[in-house]
Amino acid sequence: MSLDLIVPISQVTSLRLSPSRAKSFAPARIARCASQHSEEDSSSLGRRLFAGFLGLVLIARPRTTHAASGPPPPEDEVVNVIDGDTVKLAFAGRCRLIGVNTPETVAPRQKAGEPPDCYGPEASAFTKGLFPPGTKVKVELDAEPVDKYGRQLVYLYRSKDGLFLNAELVKQGAARRYKVAPNVKYDAKFVELDTGLQNSTMGPVGMSLSVLAMARELAALKEERVLLLPSQDRRSQHITTVLKPGPGATIRIGVVGIGVGRVTVKVCDSGEVEISSKDLALTALAPTPHVELLLAMPRPKVMMRLWSVLAQLGLRRIVLTNAWRVEKSYFSSQSTEQRKYLPELLEGLEQAVCTTLPEVQIEMRLKPFIEDQVDLLFPSDRFLRLFCHPGHGMRIADAVAAARKGSSNPPKAVVLAVGPEGGWVDYEAWFDQYFPQYGDFAGLDGDKDGKPCERLLKAK
Repeated sequence: MSLDLIVPISQVTSLRLSPSRAKSFAPARIARCASQHSEEDSSSLGRRLFAGFLGLVLIARPRTTHAASGPPPPEDEVVNVIDGDTVKLAFAGRCRLIGVNTPETVAPRQKAGEPPDCYGPEASAFTKGLFPPGTKVKVELDAEPVDKYGRQLVYLYRSKDGLFLNAELVKQGAARRYKVAPNVKYDAKFVELDTGLQNSTMGPVGMSLSVLAMARELAALKEERVLLLPSQDRRSQHITTVLKPGPGATIRIGVVGIGVGRVTVKVCDSGEVEISSKDLALTALAPTPHVELLLAMPRPKVMMRLWSVLAQLGLRRIVLTNAWRVEKSYFSSQSTEQRKYLPELLEGLEQAVCTTLPEVQIEMRLKPFIEDQVDLLFPSDRFLRLFCHPGHGMRIADAVAAARKGSSNPPKAVVLAVGPEGGWVDYEAWFDQYFPQYGDFAGLDGDKDGKPCERLLKAK
């Protein structure tokens, strides 16, 4: 077995292993502060309590925004996109688009740790793509200029070409019509766009698959021309509660390992969803880069959140392995059970418009796996093997470019070995003895005799 390069872990991906948590200021914290400093003099304690009370008063005060100070100027500028239907402008401040609604990504429940709503990140990315920071915009108001949260309620137009953002979000399936009186100036237009979307191209266009089916379900659909999804099926619930198809609506369906097509969908009174197609034609998706992952098992809760994200990245294989810093109990959690992680993988494929289901392999013993199986799974004549470790090596893009430059047989695939929090320990850094052309990156061969980790191995 051999590895080709060491790359810093920070370059692997920008995966968010845990959502950011909002910090809050609560009276209980003041009480704890008082109990912890009960022996302080009364004046010091009084100052602390007064400061805490003042903090609560300031937090409780309603925020003032430009929205309350008067109408917006004829032209404003995008500072940043907060989520699919909320943007921040230079003058108007935080603005909520009128008449449309996109899935949430920054609601209080997301700040408390819940994942974004289905299609929320895609809707946010869609808005950012149309109106990136710095975009000059024209703002139009309606009957009620400000909502109860102090946000300016606006219709937004791109100055350079007049693109109507509110309508474009509905037209492209990134948002649904959302009527809130008295701001109904363009509601009829949104109804028309929303109804047309439901009756023609149900689901977020170009953003996701509405349904992902397995090969056995495709066989039943071709044989019977009808596939009935139970009411408790995750896909049925998504179709009935999110897509809400009208009569004759069609949705885009993907079949694992094959391709995508379009089928007719009908919601039955019982809550079941009927999918039908007289002659289903599936089109294969464009091939994605062949990337596989050797991952030291993270905490189970983190792993459950990662399954969907890893599927979205288009990985062909995920090998979960033990490591020096990994608790063995992690492998007995539900996060390694197929019945738990398979739905997460499928949902990730739907969101990424991908039909390649990654193969999952669990290896409890790292060293035997490296010595006996790595060369079989990741042969060096096909794979560029990158060892991801904090503080060493080069960027992944540079490593791939270096491997391809001047090579008559460049690698066809890449495998990333990503360690636990803090990286791989020296005993696991078997890569060093396989890197004579790059030198002793990790400094493990202290006496320069070609045998790394001697001190640690002797201690073991």
